[in-house]
Amino acid sequence: MENSKQQPKENMEVAKFDPATTYGNASNLMLTETEMKALSAPFDDLDFEITPSGFIYIPGVLTLKRLNDVIGIGRWSLLLINNGKDDLGDNKFKVFYDGAMVIRNCFVSRSVGEAQYNATNKNQSWASAFEAAKTDCRQRCSKDLGIASDAWNPTFVRRWQKEHAVKVFVDNKGSKEVAWRRKDLDPFWNEVGFVTSTPNVPGQQKPQAKPITEEWKKKIEACKDKPQLTDLYNANLAVIDKWPELKNAFFAARDKMEGKKAKA
Repeated sequence: MENSKQQPKENMEVAKFDPATTYGNASNLMLTETEMKALSAPFDDLDFEITPSGFIYIPGVLTLKRLNDVIGIGRWSLLLINNGKDDLGDNKFKVFYDGAMVIRNCFVSRSVGEAQYNATNKNQSWASAFEAAKTDCRQRCSKDLGIASDAWNPTFVRRWQKEHAVKVFVDNKGSKEVAWRRKDLDPFWNEVGFVTSTPNVPGQQKPQAKPITEEWKKKIEACKDKPQLTDLYNANLAVIDKWPELKNAFFAARDKMEGKKAKA
C-alpha cells in the first residue's frame, strides 16, 4: 500500500476482544525448572546490537528462536488485540501492535509494539511496518519471561557499551551528530570521527596530545585497501580506544582511500 487512504478498512479491523478468553488461565502457566532457566539464560555479548541512539537489543529472530526452542513451535502465540497508527505528517506514520502472549493456553503478558512507516520509502510497505511492530511487541512481552532482560539492566548496558560500542560523529546534511555503533562493524558511510568524552573538570589539566609513533605510521601506510585498514583497527581496539590521535590517523587514512578531502 502506498498510503493509509488506500488501505482497505476491513484490514485494519480486529476481531472483537474477549478478555475472558485472552486472559484465561493467567499466572497458571506451568514451566519446568529446566524451561525457566533456559528462557532466562543470558545471551552472548555479541548477540546484542545497538541502535545509533545507544539502545541495545537482541534481534527479534533470536527471541523467536528462544521461544520455539524452549516452549515449542506452535505451543505459544501472540494474539492481536488492537492496532492503530499515528499520522506524523510528511507521509510518515507510527504503527502500533497491541498484542498478548499466550503460552500453552495461558495468558503470559501484554504489550504494545511500534514501528515507523514512511510512505515515500519504496523499500517499505504497511506490511513490513506492521511486521516490525509485531516483532517489537513480542520482544516486550518476552521480557516478562526473562528473555534478554539484560537489555533493560542499566549496569549491563553501561558495561556492554564500554566494551563493545563506540560513539562517533556523523555528518547529517552538514550538521554533526553523535551516533553509537558496535566496535567490530565498519564505520558509517557518513562517519567523520570519534567522540572523545573527557570530562572538563575545573582546575584539572587537560591530557597532553600523544603523537603517532613511526611504527604505527608504517603499519597504517602498509594497508593497501580499506578492508586491511579495518582489520588492523579491529585487532588493536584496546590501544586505539585510549589514543585519540591514533584514532584520527586511522580515519584520515580511510578518508584518503575513499578519496575524501582531509578535514582540518
